[in-house]
Amino acid sequence: MNHAFGSQMQVVPGYSGSAAFNLAVQRGETDGALTTWNNVRNSHADQLRDKNIRVIFHVSLSRNAELPNVPLALDMAKNDDDRALMEFMSSSAELGQSFIAPPEVPALIVAALRRRLRRHHADSDYIKLSQQAGNVAQSDERRGPLTALNDRTLATPQKGH
Repeated sequence: MNHAFGSQMQVVPGYSGSAAFNLAVQRGETDGALTTWNNVRNSHADQLRDKNIRVIFHVSLSRNAELPNVPLALDMAKNDDDRALMEFMSSSAELGQSFIAPPEVPALIVAALRRRLRRHHADSDYIKLSQQAGNVAQSDERRGPLTALNDRTLATPQKGH
């Protein structure tokens, strides 16, 4: 991101997870954190409301209706190479917590896994817990586009700057 945006962000290692690095931001140990919108919305709604934190940019391939005035990282890319880098980084937001398997897994196994996951996602207890956690349900119709996005992401060529 520093190369693409000309920023001077530094990775600060050693935090055990999102709760720890978000607390570091609150304490002033760091100037910011790269985290998910779900994390911010679900765990820090009060800080957003009170304007104690703000979203500077959003790493996603498409605008989020909850963040109408926040630019996408893609919007800030200055050239095609930077745009390709931002698309690669942003693909994880679209893919979410994808369940993927190597290409050599037989189609019958892939079909069985997808059937089981669809049954799981249709389970009323799962839906209730997911909604309580503030998660957004994903529909079956997204499977094709997400599979294509996953294929493009995995095919992204390595390119050094």
